[in-house]
Amino acid sequence: PITLEAFANQSTVYPDETFLLTIKLTHGVALLDAKIMTPTLENAKMVLLDMDKTTQEYKDGRPVYVYERTFAVTSEKPGYLTVPPLEVYGLVADRDDQNDLFSGNILFDGLLGGQKEIRLASNPVQVTVLEKPADWSGWWLPATQVSLGAQDTFPDQINVGDSLTRNIKLTALGVVAEKLPVPKQNAVGGIKVYPSPEQRE
Repeated sequence: PITLEAFANQSTVYPDETFLLTIKLTHGVALLDAKIMTPTLENAKMVLLDMDKTTQEYKDGRPVYVYERTFAVTSEKPGYLTVPPLEVYGLVADRDDQNDLFSGNILFDGLLGGQKEIRLASNPVQVTVLEKPADWSGWWLPATQVSLGAQDTFPDQINVGDSLTRNIKLTALGVVAEKLPVPKQNAVGGIKVYPSPEQRE
C-alpha cells in the first residue's frame, strides 16, 4: 500500500535552465517515521523548494495519504541528465486495523503493537539537456519570462548633494537566482552612482 514515484515537469531543457523534479509518496498505512534520501548529481544542482504538500484521498472507503516534495534541478552542460532513484526509509505500523491510526486518537509515540521497516526507491528520471543555439551571442539566460523594473523614491525637489535611491528588480522564470546577471545603472552627467550589493532569491 506504499508507493514512491518521481517525475519532471520538462523532458528537455537548456544548460542552466531549471526544471522541477517532484517525488510522490502514496501510503495507506500509518507512517511512524520516514526519511527521504536525495541523491547527489554530477554536473547539476538540486535544491529543495519550500513546496511540500500533503493531501488525503479515499480508496475503497479507506484513507490514502499523498505526500509530494519538489526540487529545482539545474543542469550545467548538454547531454543526458539522469536523476537516480530517490529512496525512502522508515517505519510503518504493522497491524491489521489501520483505520484507528488515522483518526488522531492514537499518539505515534512508539507504543503501538508492532512496527515494520520499509525501504522504497522511486523510478529514475532522465532529462535531455540541449546544446546552446548556434546563433546565440551575449548573456545566456534560458528563461521563459524575464522582466526588469525600477522603483524610484525621488522627492519633488532635489538639491545638490542629495542622495536618491533606485531599486532595480530583475525577475526570470525558469532559472535559479545565481544565474541572473547584475543590472547596471549607467551614470549620467552630474550624477555619481554607488551600487549596493545585490540580493538574490
